[in-house]
Amino acid sequence: MDTYLYFVDNKPYLNITNKCSNDCDFCIRHDRQSMDGQRLWLTDQMPSAQKIIDSFPADLDYKQEFTFCGFGEPTENLPAFLEVGKFIKSKGGKVRLNTNGQSDLINGRSTAKEICEVADSISISLNDCTAEEYDRLCHCKFGLKGFDALLKFAEECGKCGCSVAMSVVDVIGEEKIQKCREICEKLGVKLRVRTYIPLSQY
Repeated sequence: MDTYLYFVDNKPYLNITNKCSNDCDFCIRHDRQSMDGQRLWLTDQMPSAQKIIDSFPADLDYKQEFTFCGFGEPTENLPAFLEVGKFIKSKGGKVRLNTNGQSDLINGRSTAKEICEVADSISISLNDCTAEEYDRLCHCKFGLKGFDALLKFAEECGKCGCSVAMSVVDVIGEEKIQKCREICEKLGVKLRVRTYIPLSQY
């Protein structure tokens, strides 16, 4: 049975697709199928919103933050994200989207407005400070366009009034972190610097 709802430190996460436009060197999918004993590889790569909602336990506490972040890019299954997100909000919950920021390229249109109508907060993986370095790490199927697209998406989501943060890992070094900070300041979004955790510790 596919796992759509899973928990990390008792916090709810949603795994709605395994499709992704990136193939990042550091992705935990390369050496595992599970997270905290919960299998996240799906047999149905594009489950419907109703299928996901039907999997929720009857006693689920909705009055908390649900993070869309699994073994795939949530906006690859945008219709399900939007519908499930609206359902959660109708129950009094909050929605957080963890994304690579390439939704516009994935879906072939501008998507910031509709996503921000559902998401209370958005975290976008910036990863590096140039398109070339980003693609070297992430191997985006859209090539160098992926980096420019995520910057545009971040800016548009910020303009929609959504709380937006872009993230990098501290191993890229202080010089690159500063350049990323300048990028975020220009876009009007926050930068979050995460501590590197080896794959073996997940």
